[in-house]
Amino acid sequence: PKHEDGAVRAAFETPGVLNSLRFMPYEELLQPLPSGFIDVAVAAIGLNSRDLDHWSGRSDSNDLSSEYAGTVTAVDAEVRGLTVGDRVYGLGRGQFGNYTRVPAAFARKLGPGDDMIQMATMPMAYTTAVFAFDYDVGLASIRLAKAKGADVFALVETTEQARFVENEMAISASHVISAPSLKALQQAAQTTRNGGFDVIISTAQGELLHSSLQVLAPLGHFVDVAQVKLAADPMTGTQLLQKNAAYRSIDPFTIIDSDPGLGEGLMQTVDDYYCKGLIGPIGKVTAPDVAQLGPALGGFS
Repeated sequence: PKHEDGAVRAAFETPGVLNSLRFMPYEELLQPLPSGFIDVAVAAIGLNSRDLDHWSGRSDSNDLSSEYAGTVTAVDAEVRGLTVGDRVYGLGRGQFGNYTRVPAAFARKLGPGDDMIQMATMPMAYTTAVFAFDYDVGLASIRLAKAKGADVFALVETTEQARFVENEMAISASHVISAPSLKALQQAAQTTRNGGFDVIISTAQGELLHSSLQVLAPLGHFVDVAQVKLAADPMTGTQLLQKNAAYRSIDPFTIIDSDPGLGEGLMQTVDDYYCKGLIGPIGKVTAPDVAQLGPALGGFS
């Protein structure tokens, strides 16, 4: 969709069927701007597993996208620091459209040399990683942990992933766990200072989850971005209690909905780290045209 054609948003003719995507007028944007909001002409939208779960019907939500980069087209009178024409990136519940209406508090200005496609990869991943490390996934957590001087291990599933974290993320081959088994995790844990991992950021479920907990150090921190329901998995809760470990489940939008001030602080921290050169856009980005969305989502999932 082109911006000159007016505001449009995504919809699905058949809920849960990804190739039934179509675009329809984004009539909500005809309403007056709410207090503290901005409208943005979208140049790029970052897609992540949270969005894919919403699109496919695996989770219930009224929004279809969660991070963006673009140009400000309208600003509420109470907003300070942003004006029409500013290039921005940030978090916001969107509808995968060519325009989006988002809280100004979760938007940050882009520099003249910043690439919008690259910058659209950062908000969700890094606010999650910052919350995990600073307020006590994936590639953002690795970058941030390394920036803080942590000894980082990565668990991968394919040789391509192993090459990527070694070459692009500068992780030693000895710190790349390519066989997700309890034995492999225990061997890696034995090389650490405490004989266990102080912090584990995990999307694991089932047997791999329980194996990960066995190599968590006493008084360690287990950060769950898969949102495992402990009530439905009492074994997980028992393992955490035995180690006096801290457990935290992270969904950035739950955080910013319950504490907008914290959400604003997380996004500001991400921007500060980026400006200091400590973090950068997520590597290995593909940027398909929206007309190729179906095949792109097939590869993503």
